[in-house]
Amino acid sequence: MVGIIFGLVTTISGIVGVFIGNLIAQALLFGWCGKTFKTRRAHSIAAGIGSLISIPCLFIVFIFGYTSEMLIWILCAIAITGLCFNWSLNVEVLNFVVAPERRSTAFSYLTSSSHLFGDASGPYIIGAISDAIQAKHPNIPEWNYKSLAYASLLSPCLMIVSTVLYFCAAVMFLRDANKLDLELKQQEENDKIDGQIAGHWDDVGDDQLSTKI
Repeated sequence: MVGIIFGLVTTISGIVGVFIGNLIAQALLFGWCGKTFKTRRAHSIAAGIGSLISIPCLFIVFIFGYTSEMLIWILCAIAITGLCFNWSLNVEVLNFVVAPERRSTAFSYLTSSSHLFGDASGPYIIGAISDAIQAKHPNIPEWNYKSLAYASLLSPCLMIVSTVLYFCAAVMFLRDANKLDLELKQQEENDKIDGQIAGHWDDVGDDQLSTKI
């Protein structure tokens, strides 16, 4: 029954999180909350807000979650919702700062790194920390729970790092986006020049052919 409830909470919170994350980003991007809050940094800020929301929820779950099962489900739902803010926002940020011909590579790096340092290595690392804590305490249900809960505190600690990095990305976003805009404009101008040169030589070739005929 616990697995079913957790699956439902994760699924619903994930869908809601993606929707709310996009809604916040659009509100900041188009100034729905007023011109004061309108900014092109919206996607990075919204992702940072999601991480910031999740941090206290995860700390409370792992430290005080044993006091109430209902508390665990509510805080897990809030935390997962915040964690899912960035699912589509990461892609939007990449679209704004990475040139089209390099986006597929950027997406592959993003996907690989997120899985490598997340669901691929995370369970092993947390399990190893839990075993190390458990080895120093009696093998009883209380410490079986506490060792795993304390090891899982690594997750909200890393969320603090991600929050800082998202807000740093927001600070640097305009510089990187403007750099890409200049690169694309320069590439467009170069393409026009190349097209004009190619057209000129085509005309020259046609003139020479007409003269020979």
